[in-house]
Amino acid sequence: MAGPALNDYEYIFGDEGFLLNADEAGYEAALPFFDVEKVTGLDSPPFRSATRDHEGVDGGYIDSEFMTMRTVTVEGTLYADVNDPETICDQLKADFGPVSTSKPFYYKHPNKAARVVFGKGQGARFDVDTLRRHGRTPCVLTLVCPDPYIYDADDIIGEGSTGSGETGHGFDHGYPLSFGGPSVSLNEVSVFNGGNHRAYPVVTIYGPIDNPSIIANGKSLSFDLTLGRGDYLRVDLRKRTVVLNDITSRRNKLVAGSKWWWVEPGVATSVIMTGGATSFTGSFTATAPGTVSTIVGNETDALDIVVGDKFFLRDSTGTLKEAVVFTVLSKTSGEVLNPNPNFEVDLTGWVGVGGTLTRDTTVFHAGIASAKMVPDGVSASAEVRSLLTDVAVTEGVPYLAQGWLRCAVARTVHLNVNWYDASSTYLSTSSGPILVAANTWTFVSNTFVAPATAAFASIVPTVTGTPAASDILWSDDIELSTGTTIGFTPNAALATATDDVISTGIATFTVGLKNTWY
Repeated sequence: MAGPALNDYEYIFGDEGFLLNADEAGYEAALPFFDVEKVTGLDSPPFRSATRDHEGVDGGYIDSEFMTMRTVTVEGTLYADVNDPETICDQLKADFGPVSTSKPFYYKHPNKAARVVFGKGQGARFDVDTLRRHGRTPCVLTLVCPDPYIYDADDIIGEGSTGSGETGHGFDHGYPLSFGGPSVSLNEVSVFNGGNHRAYPVVTIYGPIDNPSIIANGKSLSFDLTLGRGDYLRVDLRKRTVVLNDITSRRNKLVAGSKWWWVEPGVATSVIMTGGATSFTGSFTATAPGTVSTIVGNETDALDIVVGDKFFLRDSTGTLKEAVVFTVLSKTSGEVLNPNPNFEVDLTGWVGVGGTLTRDTTVFHAGIASAKMVPDGVSASAEVRSLLTDVAVTEGVPYLAQGWLRCAVARTVHLNVNWYDASSTYLSTSSGPILVAANTWTFVSNTFVAPATAAFASIVPTVTGTPAASDILWSDDIELSTGTTIGFTPNAALATATDDVISTGIATFTVGLKNTWY
């Protein structure tokens, strides 16, 4: 909230109220005019005190930790047209009339920024006497402020963003975003209270984010909830309210042990937000700012991603890859390249190597069948290979290998991709190992980039290490595809080459407060 522009010793109650003590060249040329003669109640508010005597000794006790309501009174003379003195009186009665919620009372004193208190009108009082014949009406205007604090009229707003791939962990600090006020470092905002009383911010968290926390001064407010795209959570640290989308209270979602915090006067305070957010695993190619590159991953991870989203990139360990923000420009669903990925009718397009491959209608993840590989017990590996001539690829392009695997014993299995050149000569294998529990369907998803001169590919569920005949491998919904392609542009040059990364959606938050005074 920004207050109206005021000159020294000007006052106004409400955003559209009548300006009191207007600094103009002569009131006669600008009637009606309210000449302020005295203002009370902008000094210290009344203290809420309780006293009692010591027993048996001199002196006593006094409890005076808090303030009570502030009453502000403006006394002055109203100058109006002698032929119409009542219209402005009606407006003042309306300005200072009863209301259900507090209104701002703005004022400006020399060498200070405009300030504001929030109160409810208690009436405009005046007598009708002989001065009315000269267009003059002495008035007393009163308001009572349930909130006793005085604030600077202008808000201090800090904005930050977060996007940890793991709930409860934020980004590494170090990417300076400028928002024209408080300093910002990724998921951290530094705010300063220039008043002489502690300030209580209002923090607003915008989804998507899981289990957000806002942390300051070693105290944390954590919430056990998920904010979807378009949701926001407004946390008022003075009123201690938590409201979803300005409609529904979510104070019951505060995690046990959470502590309310504030911003002390004259001290820069860092506010940090952490939480989980949408993640998208894939492969990207380095590019210059302003140009478009792509990141490829599976459709499930991409469901919540839309054009306009912003992302940071992390490596496979979760470490922030570079201090670069990406903006999503496009989203294209992938195309499955290998035929017969789910074995519902037969095993067309597939061959077994190092064992016996059959279609199994008793064990499957979805549909009515899966591919069952029984190792021969002597080969170095047992493989379920798609026919390489069925899948044409382009070198340097990322492809998504995914599917469901199950093994009769707990062990490491693989969902690999074999690459071949235009003459069908083997080039290399991209391996995707995963440890599975016995007789448990496990989803495997990896993005691989076709190597130089690659023209064909085969997706290959595999058991390695000279597997025993008992190490039976089942495969279902095995797909090699172009994946979901996200087109993006970075805001700064990338130094890295093609690599597997984790791209994490950015949830934003704002910290709003005012310099606060006694």
